[in-house]
Amino acid sequence: MPWAPKPPRPTQIIKEGGDYILALKANQKTLYKRVKAFFKEAVASGWEGINYSYYDATNAGHYRIEYRQVWAVPISQVPNLGIAKKWTRLKTIVMVRRKRTLWNDQTDNPSYYMFLFGCRCCTDC
Repeated sequence: MPWAPKPPRPTQIIKEGGDYILALKANQKTLYKRVKAFFKEAVASGWEGINYSYYDATNAGHYRIEYRQVWAVPISQVPNLGIAKKWTRLKTIVMVRRKRTLWNDQTDNPSYYMFLFGCRCCTDC
């Protein structure tokens, strides 16, 4: 198995003129919990008072149907996020919800991401 280099840190990516999208995982305990709670509340309230961008798509193939929904929200819409300095210039948080239907199974899994670039919903980004 070939050796894989350690991925660059966000500050290094920005320094070299790039953008980044980072998957938010449960090992970022506080941040992950806050983002997950924010999206849960936003969905439950019907996104009342929140500026957001939305996209959905359905794909079928290989004996499965996958329906994806994507919500992007500017950081300014998320109270008490507590973003650390290491997430330099972060502008958007995103939830991707994937509903997969196989012939014998169905899954519904949300994933969370952090974007350096803005969403299309408002001028906050």
